[in-house]
Amino acid sequence: MTRRVARRLLIEAGGRPRTTQHTLRIRAAADAARRRKLAVGLRARYEAGASVPELAKECNYSVATVYRLLRLANTRMRPQHRHGPARRTGKRL
Repeated sequence: MTRRVARRLLIEAGGRPRTTQHTLRIRAAADAARRRKLAVGLRARYEAGASVPELAKECNYSVATVYRLLRLANTRMRPQHRHGPARRTGKRL
């Protein structure tokens, strides 16, 4: 049975076929729920001590995407490390 036939039968039976926008809304809601679940899981692993690059590598996402998901889950972020040479706090000689 083709889509066209299924659509015609649905209409003949008194049903109303979905619009494209309605289908897109349903899919977007499902994607949002799955993304939210992933964000909560990432938050738990981040709060357990995993770093963002580690999480990104495990999930095959970019670091920016993992940060975005962590923000979505309202995660309190740890301070970033300084990657340059250590700063001196004393007086220079």
